[in-house]
This record gives sequence, C-alpha cells and structure tokens, in this order.
Amino acid sequence: MDIQATKLELIQYLLNTKKESLLLKIKELILQEKEEIIGYSGNGEPLTIEILNAKLERAEKDYQAGRITTDEDLEREIENW
Repeated sequence: MDIQATKLELIQYLLNTKKESLLLKIKELILQEKEEIIGYSGNGEPLTIEILNAKLERAEKDYQAGRITTDEDLEREIENW
C-alpha cells in the first residue's frame, strides 16, 4: 500500500470513529512527532521538524527577495578581514 492510500484509509477511519479518546491519542502522537528533536544547530540548540521547516521557509523567502551572499561576495569579504 502506498502512502497516499494509507492516508486516505486513515482519514476515512478518523471521519467514522466515535471514540474521542482515540482521536486525542492520535493528536498527541502527531504533536510528539512534530516536536521530536531531529538534530542540533551549530550552536547546540535542538532542532525539530517544525523549526527546520520554518528556517527553510525563511531561507526561501530571503532567496526570492534577493537577500543572498554569493561565493564571490563572501571571498571578497574574507580578503578584507
């Protein structure tokens, strides 16, 4: 079974369940997954998927807005240290 079929199957099951306790357990599991530490930043701060996705989104916006430093710019800056 591929992931799309699994998602659809789960959605259908969730829509049909009458057990709120089951829904709360699934919600808790999803939140734990979202908050799971998957690595650490260069300064040792823990990174979660949510933090990493936020950093990626910000980086993409910076790139699209032209807020970047090229290799050449960085090399010139290093020469002036």
